[in-house]
Amino acid sequence: MGQIKSDVKVSHLQFHPEEEDYLRPFLNDFSVTWARERKIKNATISVYFLKPEKPISDLFGIEDEILLAISQFPTLQPRAMQAVEAIMGESPARGRVDQSVFLLISPANNLKQWVDEYTSKIPESRIPIPFTIHDIEDARNDAWVIRNNIGKTLYYKNLFADQLPVKNDRYFFGREGVVAEFLDAIRSSQNRGLFGLRKTGKTSLLYKLDRLSKEQDGIEIILYDCKLPAIRELDYKQFLEKIMEDIRSKFKNVGRVNSQDHVSNQFVNKMKLLPARSKLSLVFDEIEYISPISTVNPHWKEDFVPFWQTLWSAQSEARNISFIIAGVNPTVVEIDLFSGVQNPMFGIFSNTYLRGFHVEDLRNMIKIFGRRMGLNFNEESIKYMFERYGGHPLLSRMACSFVHVEEAQRNTRRPIEISKEYLREQEKECDNEILYYCRHIVSELKEFYPDEYEMLELLASGNVADFQELSATDEWIRHLRAYGLLEIPEIGRPIFAIPAVGEFIARERRRRRRQPLFRDIVLKDVRPNWRMRRVEAILSDVRDLDQLLVDSGKFELYGGRGIPESERFYTIQVVDDQSSFCAFINTMYRCFVEGSQKHLKKKHRVDLWAYLTSDFPDLEQSLKRIRLYRHNQTHLELWEDVESECQIFLREDLEGKSVDQIEGGYFVLQQAVLDNLMIDLHCELARVI
Repeated sequence: MGQIKSDVKVSHLQFHPEEEDYLRPFLNDFSVTWARERKIKNATISVYFLKPEKPISDLFGIEDEILLAISQFPTLQPRAMQAVEAIMGESPARGRVDQSVFLLISPANNLKQWVDEYTSKIPESRIPIPFTIHDIEDARNDAWVIRNNIGKTLYYKNLFADQLPVKNDRYFFGREGVVAEFLDAIRSSQNRGLFGLRKTGKTSLLYKLDRLSKEQDGIEIILYDCKLPAIRELDYKQFLEKIMEDIRSKFKNVGRVNSQDHVSNQFVNKMKLLPARSKLSLVFDEIEYISPISTVNPHWKEDFVPFWQTLWSAQSEARNISFIIAGVNPTVVEIDLFSGVQNPMFGIFSNTYLRGFHVEDLRNMIKIFGRRMGLNFNEESIKYMFERYGGHPLLSRMACSFVHVEEAQRNTRRPIEISKEYLREQEKECDNEILYYCRHIVSELKEFYPDEYEMLELLASGNVADFQELSATDEWIRHLRAYGLLEIPEIGRPIFAIPAVGEFIARERRRRRRQPLFRDIVLKDVRPNWRMRRVEAILSDVRDLDQLLVDSGKFELYGGRGIPESERFYTIQVVDDQSSFCAFINTMYRCFVEGSQKHLKKKHRVDLWAYLTSDFPDLEQSLKRIRLYRHNQTHLELWEDVESECQIFLREDLEGKSVDQIEGGYFVLQQAVLDNLMIDLHCELARVI
């Protein structure tokens, strides 16, 4: 049984005696150790620190004190959350209370709905656990109300599912050595390259570096996301001018230079004006988009050399600047000539390849997130995860997310222990989910290093002898080793460091060669759970994509709040015949095609298909599949060109067979529609992020 410390009663409760009634129900599980009234951002709230008793720590993995905020206003507004954020980041909360979660009491009638909407818009926010006045009244008679409310919030939120770059320290794990190395490089004005497979955490690391720089005297970082149209569509002169303006906003004493001079001379002279003791680092993320290998903005084939010649000259004149580049493809620093001209980046960067987490960092992430969600992964299960997915952050998180969704569908009482045996039993079904993300992870490797990708295919298909013979020349596998895809011991067989990726490559090879093995079809007894996972993943990705489009100033596809009539999509059923497929594909068409058409035409006067063709080529294919399948089901005859396009999708999804030749053929089409939509949304998210 917890207590209210005397200091809390003297310093706070004597001025707010009515709040003691709110605190009493919490004393079954917490002690109240600190309290103050705070006025921040035009919001007045009472703040308490609660120290958890052992049962709470065991149930939810909360070991530090936890903040409780009480708002007396009848409505809740974002400024209340902003006030909590500010309090969390200052003394005494910082370093004392759990930084990922807090309790919130409010009389607002729509409290829980408001909190759900707020956290869906800001997925990296701290997790608020809301308590209405009715909850507090119920808790006075039932000690489990508090625990159940915490459990409903923490066990429901899927912390593993977030795929966006990490922008705060709460969810940033590992990489301490790389971050320290890059920070030292900035201090000594040395250039660094950061490369790695997709979704290994490169952008998250750059954000971490940027946050740390703000705590360092004399260090300034300017970060450019080169895949943004606002950056990659600039020519090199415009980009140099933008950088100069950004530098001027950072260093107030750096004035304008002679605007009549050539922009390259202006830039070099601007660098000479930097304070002598300052250190400036210009960071270019997704460097491929402003390089000769860019397929999106071809002008960089010409602009790349003068742009980097200018930067290189500036660094030669001003020794307190440095450059950091990041991307998947290190070609930009490996080739000595572009179109017969010396590559100004060649030889001036020291490169680091970001691989998967070390097992210690993976353990830390899984345990912290898992315990919050009532999933206690034991040591053997974590070791299994590391061996199966090679520490790759996204694949590991998606595997853990699969476990969460699976147990949620079963309504399993939490907390539960997740064992190695459990994961092995779920391995096939889980990897059917994971393999879709593998395509995105290795896509650029396949495009830019086809010979090395063929080596991966040899190994994946069991042609170990051919692989070993060819790999005697290191050039054939140099990038594969650098990316951490392969382990080639001195004694023993070469293996995939990420077995799940190897299985994906083997599957793709079999499909391409039309070997007898057909892609896995979801088994009947697990189709309901599969359907729910697909629905939730697609809804989440649509919301994330729309929000990112709004943030980047582009037209959102569905209005910013997800697809219209999402309840129709949420209740789609597993298909088992032509009639149920017809109902399913009509719902898909109404939600994803018509919904976007109407929104774009009404709000932005934009044609959906023209917009997709120019900006969303992957999603275009999925929506086209939905449109054609819907027409095929609802029209007796199709125009010749529509019929031809429809047959292309049918041949791909049914591997050349008719729907009647395959057992459960209409479900196979449903699986193809949902799987491809999920994959293509993921690709578009990666393109926008």
